[in-house]
Amino acid sequence: MKHETASLLESRAEQASQQWLLCSDKDQNEDHLDSMHYFIEAAKVHSSIDAGTKTHASCARASLVSLQIRMPDFQWLNLSETNARRALVEQSRFQEALIVAEAYSLNQPSD
Repeated sequence: MKHETASLLESRAEQASQQWLLCSDKDQNEDHLDSMHYFIEAAKVHSSIDAGTKTHASCARASLVSLQIRMPDFQWLNLSETNARRALVEQSRFQEALIVAEAYSLNQPSD
């Protein structure tokens, strides 16, 4: 039951992010705040069932939404892997680069 709850929360977070993308006023952050809330709630559910990787992924996505709020001039959400890598490389600050890397799973060791 908790797995389904976490999935539902993540789905709601994605829907809230999509609503922001469709909104003409990009300074409106209510949808982002809703999205962050759902990702954080999903992380709490994942942590309660010892799903560490999923907990980390939900927290990383919430951080990415936070980055979108702080830096609205660039679209950080829903990037392709190629565009996420470009965004990662173009970051001059480590913190933003780390958020992008974690949210898009770009910090995984390669084989």
